[in-house]
Amino acid sequence: MAITQVKTGWQVEFRVNGRGSRKYKRVFPTKAECERFQRFTIAQHETHLDAKPWLEKPKDSRKLS
Repeated sequence: MAITQVKTGWQVEFRVNGRGSRKYKRVFPTKAECERFQRFTIAQHETHLDAKPWLEKPKDSRKLS
């Protein structure tokens, strides 16, 4: 379970269930996004490649008037 900085951003590399399981290795622009992805993947054991449910939705800052 390592998060390292690379030229293109931050890289997360880990295995969910140890040596015999699938290895996840992805690069994200921020370290916080790496940590969220890692926690989400460990909790779910499966990722959805099209959607990014581990990212929080942006806050709606529009005025009501």
